[in-house]
Amino acid sequence: MPDLLVAGVTGLIGGEILTKDLSQFNRVICLARKDIDLAKEYYQLLKTDFVDIVLPDSQSDDAVICALGTTIKKAGSQKAFKQVDYQMVMNLAKAAKEKGYERFLLVSSLGADHQSRNFYLKTKGELEESLKSLGFKHLCFVRPSLLLGDRKEFRLGEKIGMVLLPLINPLLMGKLKRYGPIDARRVAERLVKQSREQSEALVVFESDEI
Repeated sequence: MPDLLVAGVTGLIGGEILTKDLSQFNRVICLARKDIDLAKEYYQLLKTDFVDIVLPDSQSDDAVICALGTTIKKAGSQKAFKQVDYQMVMNLAKAAKEKGYERFLLVSSLGADHQSRNFYLKTKGELEESLKSLGFKHLCFVRPSLLLGDRKEFRLGEKIGMVLLPLINPLLMGKLKRYGPIDARRVAERLVKQSREQSEALVVFESDEI
């Protein structure tokens, strides 16, 4: 059975991944910067600063799911935000490629575009472009809109959106449908499923396709 590496396990989507049935994997290796409680015996903690990352060697269909991410407000500056959402992700991806991993799945963002004038969306788009250049055999970008779920930290903008967007969600038709909020559990389910089933070189799921 393959192994699954999950980065960002203390976040919303990463935490949801660990609640899924992952018994189809030999090991679930959880990358985190601090000690965390792991619920199942085949879960293993790998502490890392996401700068100097030492991963186990990969076998056949092992996969990496990266759900790392922060906000500019929490990070404190655009530079600090990019250090997490771009550089740490690239550090992980390069370390994984060096160890032979060929399946890499990323939690990106709706509207990710390396040519965007929005710093957040531009950073996400630049990350996607950089990951493409690494040559993974299977690469998946999942681009959720506003995430619904229980976060550990309070985000005022998201709390407002969680109240308002479900009210207007029925009005979002056609191309606007992708802007509706999405439950983090659905995103986690898509990532787990895709980590085993993807055969294409590149797959991108917009929020309404998850």
